[in-house]
Amino acid sequence: MLNNKQLNIVVGLFAFILFCSFIHPFHIHPYRNFYHDVGAGLALFVGIGAFCNVSRIELSVPSSVLLPIGLAVIVGLQVINGFLILPMDGFFPIVEFLCFGMAMIFGATIAANSDGLRKLCLGFSWLFVLTGLVSLVFQHLQLSTADLMPFVMPIKRVISIRPYGNFGQPNILALIDCFALASVWWLYTNGELRKWPAIGITVGILWGIALTQSRVAWVILPLFVLISCFQPQVGNVSVHRKVLLGLLLLFALMVLATPSFFSLCGSVVESVNERAAHTSVRLTLWQQAWKMSQMHPWFGIGWLQFSANQVMLASLFPPTEVADYAHNIVLNFVAELGWPATIIILVSSAYWFYVSCIKHWNDIQICYIGLILIAIVVHSMVEFPLWNAFILIPFGVMVGAVHGKQLGIATLSLARAWMGIVAFGAVVAIVVACWDYQRVTDGFQSAYRQQVLHQADDGGTNKPEWTLFPQFFDYFRINKIAIYSGMPASDIEFLEKMSLNFGFPPVLERLALAYALNQRPAEAVQVLISSQRLNINYYPNTYALWGSYAKQNPALFGQIFVSLPLPEKSKQP
Repeated sequence: MLNNKQLNIVVGLFAFILFCSFIHPFHIHPYRNFYHDVGAGLALFVGIGAFCNVSRIELSVPSSVLLPIGLAVIVGLQVINGFLILPMDGFFPIVEFLCFGMAMIFGATIAANSDGLRKLCLGFSWLFVLTGLVSLVFQHLQLSTADLMPFVMPIKRVISIRPYGNFGQPNILALIDCFALASVWWLYTNGELRKWPAIGITVGILWGIALTQSRVAWVILPLFVLISCFQPQVGNVSVHRKVLLGLLLLFALMVLATPSFFSLCGSVVESVNERAAHTSVRLTLWQQAWKMSQMHPWFGIGWLQFSANQVMLASLFPPTEVADYAHNIVLNFVAELGWPATIIILVSSAYWFYVSCIKHWNDIQICYIGLILIAIVVHSMVEFPLWNAFILIPFGVMVGAVHGKQLGIATLSLARAWMGIVAFGAVVAIVVACWDYQRVTDGFQSAYRQQVLHQADDGGTNKPEWTLFPQFFDYFRINKIAIYSGMPASDIEFLEKMSLNFGFPPVLERLALAYALNQRPAEAVQVLISSQRLNINYYPNTYALWGSYAKQNPALFGQIFVSLPLPEKSKQP
C-alpha cells in the first residue's frame, strides 16, 4: 500500500505529464497526434515507475484487462494470417492495446489504496479543467494572425475556421472540454471549488466548446444535464436543476452567437443549421463499413484496413473522403474485427458498465468517471476518439479505477526492481520510437524538396535497414518508380498495394497512368473514379491533368478521359 505522500507523487506525476502531452503544439506529419500519444505513454510509465517509492508493490489486475489482451491477440492473428496489407501496420495497435491494459492495472492499483480513487479523480479534474482553460486562451490566440509557436499551434487563415487549441482537431478539444465541465461539477460538489469560481470556469469552458462548433458536444452537454437532473444527490453540495438548465440555455445562445463573433474576427463560419445538416460524409462512411461487414462477417477485413477497403469499394458509393476509420466505433469493429468479436466486446462492455458504474452511481467518484465514459461513448458514435492513445490511456486508467470487485481483481506482488525495469524499458522504447519517427518526418521533408523544389536526392527517403515505420519509406518509393509502357509487373503490383494504403490523388494518378501505359484502360478509369469519389475537392485537378494527357496522346488517353465523370457533376461532401 502507498502512503498519502507516495500516492500524491504517483497521481501528480501522471497528471502533470499528461497535461503537458495535451497542451504542446507539435503536430508533425504523417502521424499528427504522435507526440500527444507519446506523452500519454510517458505519463503512464513514469507513473508506474513512481511505484518504486515502496519496496514492494501490490498490483491490482482487474479482469477488464482481458479486453485489451483479446484485441491484441486478434490483431496479431490478423497479421499472421495476412489480413493486413502492410503487416507492420499491426505493430503500434498491439502496443497501444497493451498500454491500454497497463493503464487499467495502474488505475486499479491506485484505487486499491486508501483514498486512492478520490485522489485520482482530483488529479483528473484539475488536469481537464486546466487543459480547458489553457485551450480557451489558445483558441482566441489562434483567431489572431500572430505566430506564437512553439507555444500555440498555428491555424491556417482560411475563410472558415474552427479553433482547436493545441489538439489539432475541434471535436477532440470539445470532448476534453466536456470532461472539464464534469470535472468542475466534481470539484464543486466535493468542496474543492467555490461557487463563483466554478460558475466562471464553466461559462469560459462553455464558450470554448461553442467556438469549436462541435456537433457531438451538442449531444453530450444536454445528456449531462439530463443525467444530473434525475440522479440522486451525490457529494457534499448539490447543483440545482435550474442552474444546470440555465447554463445549457446559455450554451445554446453562445452557439447561436458564434458565427457573429467569428465575423468580427474576419472569418465566416457555417450557421447552426448548416453545421447540423452536414451528415452526408459520415453516412457514406457508415454505409461503406456496413458493406465491409457484410463481405467479411466472421473475422472482419483486418485492423486499420478500413481505408484500404474504402479505396476498393469507392466507386460503389457517393463521393466522400478518405478516412482511417468508419467514424462509428460499432461499425468500425464489425468491419475490421467481424460480428462475433464485436458482439462479445459490446455485450461484455455493457455488462461491465452496469456492474461497475450504474450500480454504484450514488458514489460521487464513480458518478464523475461514469460521466466521462458516457461522453467518450457518445463521441465514439460519430468518430473514434479512442483511436488516440492520449484518450485511450486515461480511459483505461478510469476503467481500471472503477472496475467492480465482483467482476474479479487479481493481486500481483512485485519488488520495486521489476517496476523500475518495466518503466525504464518503456521510456527507452518511447525514446527509440521518437528517434525513428524523426527519420520519417525528415524523409517527408526530403521528399518535398525533391518533388516541389526539384532539389537533388539527399538520401533522406531511402529505406533504412531497421525502422518501425517501413510503410512510409515504401510510400517514398512510389515517386521513384518510373512509369512507362512495358514496366515490370512487380512495379505495378507495388503501386496497387500502395494505392490501397495511401488513397491520395497523386498515388492513384500514378497507378492509373501505369495502367493506361500498359494496355489496361478499364482499370485506369476505375482508379480515377475511385479518386473522384474519395477526393472530391481535388478531383478538378485530376480531371484537368488527364485532359492534358488526352490532348497530347488522344489514341492512348482519349477514351479514358471521356469515360471520366465531369467535375461539375460532383457534389462536395
